[in-house]
Order: sequence, then structure tokens, then C-alpha cells
Amino acid sequence: MITVFQESENGQSNELLEQVYRMRHKLFVERLGWNEIRRPDGREIDQFDGPDAVHICCLRDGKLVGYSRLLPTTKPHLLDTIYPQLLNGKSAPFGPDIFEWTRCTVVPDKIEGPDAFSQVTRLLYLGLVEYCLRAGITALTVEYHPFLLARQLELGFIVKPLALPSKINGHAVVPVFAEITENTLMTMRKMFEIDHSVIEIVSNTLIDRDINISI
Repeated sequence: MITVFQESENGQSNELLEQVYRMRHKLFVERLGWNEIRRPDGREIDQFDGPDAVHICCLRDGKLVGYSRLLPTTKPHLLDTIYPQLLNGKSAPFGPDIFEWTRCTVVPDKIEGPDAFSQVTRLLYLGLVEYCLRAGITALTVEYHPFLLARQLELGFIVKPLALPSKINGHAVVPVFAEITENTLMTMRKMFEIDHSVIEIVSNTLIDRDINISI
């Protein structure tokens, strides 16, 4: 099951948000060593979490096993606020139909077998692309290792590097503009052998999202 939601002022999804923050701390801080965002309460939360962030969650038996986050580029986000140096003086692409894709991760024991695309990863990618198409999101900015460019091209994204790779904490990182089209979805469905829609939209507006995606 994939669930896509935004934090709401009335406290809905607080239990799932708690799973999100604790999972992110466990994987990004404790496992990958992002110590600059370590918190004593074991919850990885940054300044971009809040009502504007879109959380994409893969659940099994009510437990969070995969996650991605989308941030509107019309508000402060990682590329324009934390990593503008990656653009070598250029401005970050922005617009109401462009979001930033961040914090994509899968619980390690759910990465089944040698395939680069585990079942959880497949569901996350399909949920992300279907959600973007339904919500009018036409492109994503994302910062990642250069070898992932080939993977995104394979998945049907129209990918444009925004600058040459730079080093962050000793790792090569390239900022990318990735367009999403219906062909992206069709390519993924063929590759993942899932030929049907995996989402059920309750509300697909960009302001008031309350979306449940059932696999």
C-alpha cells in the first residue's frame, strides 16, 4: 500500500508522520552518517517539513518500509536554500508544476534480491509518477550521484543535468531537472510488469492533498 499525504493542522496522520521522522533518522543519520541533522529524540526533521511537504509512503501491515518526499519549488527547498552551490551560479528551476524530490529511501531488509528495483522501490516510483501526473506536476528537481542519471533515463524520465557534478561531503552530486510524461508512467509499468493504475485519488489539488494510494 502507498499513502500520499500532507501534514494537516488538525493532527491527521500524526502517527504515520512519527514513523516517517523516525525511519528517516534511522536510515539517513544512523545508517548513512548524516550527523549534522542528528537529533537526540531520534526524529529526522528539517526546516522543509511542514504543511507544504508531500510525503509518499509505502506501507506493509501498517509499517513504513519505503519513503519519498516532494517539496514545492515555489517555497524554500534544498536546491535553492541548502545546496545552491551545485548550480554554479545558476538559478534553480521553479514553478507551481515543479517539485523537488528528496529523501527517497527503502528499509534495507525490503531490498529483495540483486535487482536494483526492489518491489518496494517499484511501488514508490509508480506511486510518485502517478501522483505527479494526477496532481499536475510536470517536472522534478533532484540532487543525486551521477550514476543515477542512467537509471532515471531507463525509467522514462526526460533528464537534464543542471550543472556538472560537485562534491558534497566527499561524494559526487549532480543537480537534475527530470520531466515526467505519460510515457514515463508507461515505461515504468512495462519495466515493472504492472499494467494497471496503482492509485486512487481522494483529492488531487496541489493545496489540499489527502490522497490514499492502494496497491
